[in-house]
Amino acid sequence: MWSRRGLEYTSSAPFSLRQSHLVDSDFQLRYTLIIVGAAALGVISVTGPIYYLVNQNYKIFFDLAFDTAPDLLENLARERVWINSILLSAFIGLVGFFTFLGLRMTNRIIGPLKVLKNHLKLLSRGHWKQRQIKIRNQDEFQDLINAYNYFYGSFRANMQKELDLLKKISVEEERRDAHHAWMELMALKASQLGSEELNQIQGLKSLRDEKRGPSPESRHAS
Repeated sequence: MWSRRGLEYTSSAPFSLRQSHLVDSDFQLRYTLIIVGAAALGVISVTGPIYYLVNQNYKIFFDLAFDTAPDLLENLARERVWINSILLSAFIGLVGFFTFLGLRMTNRIIGPLKVLKNHLKLLSRGHWKQRQIKIRNQDEFQDLINAYNYFYGSFRANMQKELDLLKKISVEEERRDAHHAWMELMALKASQLGSEELNQIQGLKSLRDEKRGPSPESRHAS
């Protein structure tokens, strides 16, 4: 079973690659803001006192230099500007870093779950011809995706076995209702699996309908 459809199960799924860090903007922005807010509070708690103490000390240095060495005032002003610029740049850089880190981490978390959600949504609509889920190596929930792929592959293989068993059943055409239900069930399973045998089954259904002629209801209506 798997050897006949090996390419179908081993080829990469088209949704395995994500070009953007925003997979689910609401979830990612919400938790990224929490991370950035916590990081910003930590940075402010460290840089705030440093900024205050540095400027207080430089105020004392300015007063001393004004009385004893006025030539140093320009150098002291330049140094204070540089120190304040370094503190501001460090704050902005850390906030930017944690923003990028938050988006990247939430992308690795929500990406596999969103792919799994979309895959399950299609399964609920009867689309069993999908390929297995393939996510990036750095994404989270690798064990969950592997377990789901095993379940999906096993269930799909069982559906194929059921279709093969249905094809082995022989229903006499004289038993019209049973024969019609048998053909409809085979066509449904072949359609869900995306089987190449669907066209053959549909052709047999069309040929049977032609032989059968119009139903009693349609003849009565005419």
